[in-house]
Amino acid sequence: MRRIVYIDIESTGLDVDLHQVWEIAYAVGDGEVRSCLIPHTLENADPKALVIGRYSERWNYKTAQAFSAGFLSDLVDALDGSTLAGANPRFDAAFLKKLLGREVWHYRLLDVPTYAMAAINADTPLGLLQTCESLGTNARPDHSAAADVEATRAAHLAAQDVYDGWRPASEKWLT
Repeated sequence: MRRIVYIDIESTGLDVDLHQVWEIAYAVGDGEVRSCLIPHTLENADPKALVIGRYSERWNYKTAQAFSAGFLSDLVDALDGSTLAGANPRFDAAFLKKLLGREVWHYRLLDVPTYAMAAINADTPLGLLQTCESLGTNARPDHSAAADVEATRAAHLAAQDVYDGWRPASEKWLT
């Protein structure tokens, strides 16, 4: 089975061609959540995105400079051949590809709110907070990369538990 890496990024806006990553968090399977601030500029930054991510409260240039190179190398190793899982992994993947210069993860992405739709009887994917609440998890996303990774993983595992309850034991090998 392919390794799952839960990922979230915070960016200076929503347009991958204009904006930049300033925070990344990830967790390999049930491992620890690792997060890092990433050096960037505020050129073309969307003020709304900075407010949502609480940029002015959380950004620290010295921390970003000191830790980002080793963190990014470890991230590439973790992502190599893995399934990228997130609350909108296409968004994260686009920014990661721009930042890293290439895709190292498997081409199939796991969008957790979409995965959870049947488990919560939703007609369309909900946001991550609503998905977590509907699944009864205690994790709450807060637009920090680390909390959003924790919430994404909790929602994925809760949805898996629902689906496991629907499947006869003899069919569990199908997952």
